[in-house]
Amino acid sequence: MTIEQTPIVKATTEATALVKPIYEDLAQPAVREVGAFAAETVRAILLPVRKALEGYTEVVERLSQRVAHKLAQTPSERLVQPAANVAGPILEAVRFVEPDSPLHELYAKLLASAMDSATVRKAHPSFVGILNALSPDEARLLRLLQRNGDLPVVTVRELLTEQMSDHGLVWLGRLRNHSMAGVDAGCTFPDLASSYLDNLARLGVVEYRAEQIAVEESYLRIEESPEIKSWKEKIAATPGSEIALLRGFYGVTDFGRMLLEACIGDDAA
Repeated sequence: MTIEQTPIVKATTEATALVKPIYEDLAQPAVREVGAFAAETVRAILLPVRKALEGYTEVVERLSQRVAHKLAQTPSERLVQPAANVAGPILEAVRFVEPDSPLHELYAKLLASAMDSATVRKAHPSFVGILNALSPDEARLLRLLQRNGDLPVVTVRELLTEQMSDHGLVWLGRLRNHSMAGVDAGCTFPDLASSYLDNLARLGVVEYRAEQIAVEESYLRIEESPEIKSWKEKIAATPGSEIALLRGFYGVTDFGRMLLEACIGDDAA
């Protein structure tokens, strides 16, 4: 089903004309609190979507509270109606997200970005689909990327020194793109960090680069991890084998940087 065919989006689009007069009434000094963006105002702006959802009012209410909190310091003159192809899919998506999932905050921040004229240009419609393709752990990794930037990784290879091929030494891949990212991000399954990074790369958020970033200590920490130590011991005990540690990193793409700004921004801490 395309976005245009979605009942929620269709109703949102049709009812958009209702929002401006409602918001203008709420924006009067007698109604609004100076310097704050009340939850009532967020609910008013999302009124067309609330009418479309009907049975999902609880979902909209929780999302409205989150968005209101994120827009609390936003001047009222910067508030705009969110694009239907951003707001509609977000409201559909959050219905299927577990209540305690960190993904809720990313959806709320994206909707808040779409409602602020200063950030609306960064609220790309495709970002909803990207969030839909993430696990809670991958949401945690996004926060780590927003805080720290590039993520160093180390690959372990076993070189078979007594075997040669037409292309040179024969090697076996033993541990691919190992990092401390899963631990540092507080992932529920930190051992899956390499797979999570593969998914983020597939989505265009990050890209792998086979070169070393400047911080030597970051690599030493990875190379002293139990997983790499174990492979060091195994390979050292194998006749005709040597270990090779290949350093690289995952860097955020330009597209990924825009996503992090729209879905996390200053909330990364």
